Amino acid sequence: MTMVLEQLPMVEKVLPLALSISAEKGEFALFGLFLREDAPNRWDLVVAAPWLDRDRRGGMEYLAKKLRLRLTSEELLTLSGIVVLETDNPGVRAMHRWRAVRGTLEHLENIVLFGLPIKDARIVVCQDPSKSREALGILAGEWSVKFPGGTERARIDSEGNYYVEDPRHGYRLWGDPKYVLQSIRYDKRTKRITFTKLKPDGSEAKPETLKVLSDRGLDGNATGKPGHKLHYTRQD
Repeated sequence: MTMVLEQLPMVEKVLPLALSISAEKGEFALFGLFLREDAPNRWDLVVAAPWLDRDRRGGMEYLAKKLRLRLTSEELLTLSGIVVLETDNPGVRAMHRWRAVRGTLEHLENIVLFGLPIKDARIVVCQDPSKSREALGILAGEWSVKFPGGTERARIDSEGNYYVEDPRHGYRLWGDPKYVLQSIRYDKRTKRITFTKLKPDGSEAKPETLKVLSDRGLDGNATGKPGHKLHYTRQD
């Protein structure tokens, strides 16, 4: 267990990395670090995603580049490698039925996964991407937004997370990933997108607002909730 605790700072960097990659490339079906019993000092990064199914080689090169940018040389040495699984892999689909994870760090110990004894697992994403919550509909995607420091680009994913473009590292998550989205609303008159979220203790967080510069052709207000269809009201 000592080795696991010593490597924890590296493991915790995986959460924002997984979310920022999701904003750029699309959702993961699985994203996690696994410490096998027979390799106690090296972690496997195990991933599955529809975009990796389409271009496995290009996707692995992309992931390796992101890891090199995010992790130190010492942290990279604790990685055994990147294991890419297909989204329809029986083990991946079994994990979807067993446990759904996104935006938190799920910690599992002394389990058997994919037929292998796993001493430690840190899972960031485990979900069926074909059943991801698409309630945000037309609100998901890229927006031009206005911040106090100037104009930037932001991207909203199908889960209601939003990311701001960073010139050095691509898109970075904005807001606390532990907060749970309750609703998202676009107001055509003010051109503002408002996110209502709950804190981990169940209390309501202060609403977060994006001021957008273009309405992307929307001619009305839109409101969405996770697990529900987008409600759209046209304004004449």
